[in-house]
Amino acid sequence: MPPRVLVVAGALCVLLAGSVVIGRHEGRTANAKQIAEIRLIKSLTGSPLDNARLSAYRFDPGFACLIYREGANRFALRLCFDGKGRLVETADQRTSTIIYGSVSYRPQLAPFQVTPEQVIAILLRHGVTRGEIQASGY
Repeated sequence: MPPRVLVVAGALCVLLAGSVVIGRHEGRTANAKQIAEIRLIKSLTGSPLDNARLSAYRFDPGFACLIYREGANRFALRLCFDGKGRLVETADQRTSTIIYGSVSYRPQLAPFQVTPEQVIAILLRHGVTRGEIQASGY
């Protein structure tokens, strides 16, 4: 092989390896940011999950969401759990700029988990029927 071909092939290998390293770093950074947002929003809702600020619920495909008030805003903070009870999405809607946290693309990264039965029990205590829960697919 001519030396020029070897140089080009070597340069392509170096670029490819560099891309892999950069991509992994960016992935870890993005995951850490999403997890931090989820933790922050979860901390803002208070504890336990079924506290006096819980004001509403919502079902999204595959998710059951608990919604918490802050002041006059009944829909300020949202925690969404997947069918395994993992907290995979959150939303902070206290201002006109909504802040989301999500690891729904990789649920095993969820920083908080309860049993699905705990989420269902909370929903039932707040007037959601078993039929509504089953119809939601949760």
